[in-house]
Amino acid sequence: MAHVDLTSAIEQMEMMEEKLGITFGGLSAFLDHDEDDDWEPTLTVTGEIISTSGDPLEDDIEIKIAAYDSQGRVVAKASEYIDEESFAGFDVFDVSLETPVPDIVKIRIFPVK
Repeated sequence: MAHVDLTSAIEQMEMMEEKLGITFGGLSAFLDHDEDDDWEPTLTVTGEIISTSGDPLEDDIEIKIAAYDSQGRVVAKASEYIDEESFAGFDVFDVSLETPVPDIVKIRIFPVK
């Protein structure tokens, strides 16, 4: 089984983070793929979400992640919800995406309300 570190492929959408008063930190991305197995490759993105002001969130936030192949196509997407009521200024997340191809070259992460 191949375990490939794709952390350097992560791109943050910092304008969107600033708009919502959060930032992402400690990000990592790993692709697990077994060529001898019928399972699709799995990309796992892990990180922290941090309030830039220390204040609680005004709304729930959805963390969206998109994976792109070498042709620039979005080949997988996933999201994780952060509840405003339970967010205390810092949290960690872990999102897994099944990808139809193992050649992931870019991973975008961004928050939306």
